[in-house]
Formats: sequence, C-alpha cells, structure tokens
Amino acid sequence: MEMELQLIKNLEKSNKLINHKYADLQRRYGDQFIALDNGKVIAHDQKVEALRKSLEDKGLALATVIIEYIPKKGVMVLY
Repeated sequence: MEMELQLIKNLEKSNKLINHKYADLQRRYGDQFIALDNGKVIAHDQKVEALRKSLEDKGLALATVIIEYIPKKGVMVLY
C-alpha cells in the first residue's frame, strides 16, 4: 500500500510540473522523452529505450518513475 501511495503522490507532483511548466519543458526537452520523479526531471532522451536503460543503470525503480513524451513546440500529438 505504501508504494501505491508514493506512486500517486509522484504522479500528482509530476502532472503539476507538466501542467505549469509545459512551455519550458517543450523548450528544453522538445521531441524527447523525460523521466520524472517527485515532480522533477531526472533524465531525458530522444529514445524511450535509451531513457529506460539509463534509469536502470542508475538503479532507479522504473515502477516509481513517470516517463512522458514532450513534443516540439507547434507539434500536436494525438493519443
């Protein structure tokens, strides 16, 4: 239960960062994947596989890290 609560708090903080700093994130990390932990960008890469490997190499638990794609400014991504 503790891990689930930690993940929910992490998700809330990360979503807050994305919502409030989206233009800055696009400027800094446009066309890249970012890894977020507790509302902070901890890693980034253009390829999600390379980002995941970087996180694993650092010993970070992928289950608690949020990975988001940040498109370039002016690009629309449909999910």
